[in-house]
Amino acid sequence: MRGSGTIESTAMNLRAGPRALRWIAGLSLAINLALALAWAARHVRRHAPVHPSREQARAALFHELATGSSAHRDVVVLGDSLTERGEWWELLDRPVANRGIANDTVEDVRARLGDIVALTPRVIFVLIGVNDLLAGMSPEALARHHAALVVELRGRLPNTRIIVESLLPIRDELVAFDEPLATTTVRRANELLQHGAMAAGADWLDVNARLVDPTGQLDARYSTDGLHLSAAGYHAWALALRPYAP
Repeated sequence: MRGSGTIESTAMNLRAGPRALRWIAGLSLAINLALALAWAARHVRRHAPVHPSREQARAALFHELATGSSAHRDVVVLGDSLTERGEWWELLDRPVANRGIANDTVEDVRARLGDIVALTPRVIFVLIGVNDLLAGMSPEALARHHAALVVELRGRLPNTRIIVESLLPIRDELVAFDEPLATTTVRRANELLQHGAMAAGADWLDVNARLVDPTGQLDARYSTDGLHLSAAGYHAWALALRPYAP
């Protein structure tokens, strides 16, 4: 019995041997392939060209335009995507330099002030800050950053009329549902921004009041997503700006 068992065991080992070798070889091949793919992925990422973002490309264009021989513009609108999306030349029926860049914060705008100053505008409209609030910044912190921006702008453009616009209203059910932003936050921020703007010698323009419904939120006629404006919203906004544009 013992001898028979030994023979059977030996036979099983002989049959299993090739299978085990094939399994080990397959596993080794799979591991080597995975390592090769991981190395290739890292290598490609390391050497892949880095393209500027849309926002960076737009800022680069503004920089080039500011260095041209005809850089001067009488009217400049400065801000984030809310400003960028407006066809201001047509809305205000006069030459306007649109210097809005999507996703910009107060500090982003401040970092590119040199290209704004180079335009030596007679009037500049400034609307910035909602992206700071969307990122979780408090109205108090926003007001400090914003005031510093307006003070610097006033110092570098002493002969320019600076119109600081209030943050535009939002619709809470569309925006505040999943963002750290609400009508009460916007209202508090505007109270503080007004004080800072006036202290720096800038004019304050309450566009917010032109766009709200009876509840104090962004009128549904003026927006589809509760934050950005519709065509009707831009026309209402432009009506508020026209008396200040030369």
